[in-house]
Amino acid sequence: MRQLLTAQYVRNPSIPVEIADQIIVYFLCGLALNAGAFFVFLITIICSYLAMTVFFRTIGCVCPDFDYAMKFAAILITLFVLTGGYFIQYHSELAWLRWIFWVNPFALGFSVLMMNEFSRISLQCVSRNLVPSGVEEYSHTAYQVCTLPGSVPGSAFVSGTDYIKTAFSYNPAVMWRNFGIIIVMIVAFLFLQASCAEFLQYTNKGSVSHRDFHSKVNTRICINKREDLQTVDHKKTTNKVIKIPICSAYQSQSFSVTVP
Repeated sequence: MRQLLTAQYVRNPSIPVEIADQIIVYFLCGLALNAGAFFVFLITIICSYLAMTVFFRTIGCVCPDFDYAMKFAAILITLFVLTGGYFIQYHSELAWLRWIFWVNPFALGFSVLMMNEFSRISLQCVSRNLVPSGVEEYSHTAYQVCTLPGSVPGSAFVSGTDYIKTAFSYNPAVMWRNFGIIIVMIVAFLFLQASCAEFLQYTNKGSVSHRDFHSKVNTRICINKREDLQTVDHKKTTNKVIKIPICSAYQSQSFSVTVP
């Protein structure tokens, strides 16, 4: 199991591709040119990607077949995207839906990225974002206010921290807490996935214990072999010794598979 998980996650070829893609996106979008901001962005993307990967693989281990897994995953991915903080902000969600934020890798990753970027910048309001605008008597900044969330009257600049606090209810002071929750989710789903893969085995009648399933199959094979040997025509086997082999079954065996 350890070697299998190593092959799936450490040697996953999609991770280097994801890293290269996000490096290109970071500089194309003109995000903060700061080493700390860049590496926080990169590690958050990777961890959010791993969290969603182990989450959906856990669904695949729990569901009895591909059809059930696809239906369940489609519902959850839609719910995660809608409550991720981009389409519907946290403070605008219904109170009974806000708990999803704490189990949603999309929402937690998005919040970390927003805090990481906006806590390092300031926003400047231009003329069309200042009120009143177009009136000569009030053209001075001291008599105007910016329309962006988090603005202060008499200032054309808005702190990025104040902006995300007002517009998204994100506090940069808890950025690493949200990142830690993503790490906990990776470990929890990875453990749950490994446990389901080890102890669950699905048949046409539903799920049974992995060990019980193989024990029943081996017993059935032994019985069938003995019944076949007992139906041998005794008239043709006179003075012959019938050797009934001992049926051996392998249970609770461990195999090591070398993955290239």
